Amino acid sequence: MANCPFCGDDIVILSETRISDNKTFTNVFRGIDTAKITYREQKRKLTVVPLVQTETLFGWVYGQNVQIKNKKGKVIKLRQYSHSLKGSFRTLSKEISL
Repeated sequence: MANCPFCGDDIVILSETRISDNKTFTNVFRGIDTAKITYREQKRKLTVVPLVQTETLFGWVYGQNVQIKNKKGKVIKLRQYSHSLKGSFRTLSKEISL
């Protein structure tokens, strides 16, 4: 269940695939019908599409190691970041003290 960005109504997409010929049927429900559909179909729910926010990492990710040095030039910490290939989002994955 999601919200429409324009009108704010609840939206439910019911997608069913017939096994015999792999034909997919899709129905879109809005408004009060969303509560009925979610209650009726909650036992048959097989997959849930995750909510993807634009500030989080999603999809292909690569890593970057950054060395933290003291005034003498000796490496004292190593930080490992995860970068998204799409956009410039990065999060700290691990910090290692040496």
